[in-house]
Amino acid sequence: MQPFVSRISRRAAVLGMASIVALGSGTALAANAIYNFTSLATGTTYVVGDVIAAANATIELTQFQWSNGTWTAGGIAEVVASTNAAGSAPRELNLNNINVRVIPNTQATSATFKYAWFGGNVNLGVNGNLSNVLEPMLWNGIVLGGASVTVTQVNIAGGYRGTVTITPQAGTTIERFGTGGQEYYIDDVRHDW
Repeated sequence: MQPFVSRISRRAAVLGMASIVALGSGTALAANAIYNFTSLATGTTYVVGDVIAAANATIELTQFQWSNGTWTAGGIAEVVASTNAAGSAPRELNLNNINVRVIPNTQATSATFKYAWFGGNVNLGVNGNLSNVLEPMLWNGIVLGGASVTVTQVNIAGGYRGTVTITPQAGTTIERFGTGGQEYYIDDVRHDW
């Protein structure tokens, strides 16, 4: 098994994001980062081995595992002007046989992303463990890499969209997480720390 294998960066881009720091009850600070792809030019493409630089994480493009267990490095991610995943307009990331892995600079206490699925299998990775399923709703209720996964679904023409939430179990944090698919869009990728 080769879940979310690191590759040497051949091209880096800077990703704009929103970051919020809030004072919680007591003296602890809570913060998050949201990556919404709006600062990247429409039509920008990424392949396995590319890295998108962000202020609070490293975002890598990695191999995708097909439903038969075969790994491919031939996929592509493209910044598109659409709102399929119902995230922040006007851009999101279209994934075609490729995974996106987020490695937060500070281990995360939760992670979420919006998605739209129009067919083909999908991958979800948490802390080095991989789930390869036929559709995102099959992740709902699983435990992966020491984290519970919750998925919502709203039907849209040709598929569905929703949100994936990754919540670490007691004593665990999220060191890395990622997703990929074949006819798959993501937006508003968020991690909290």
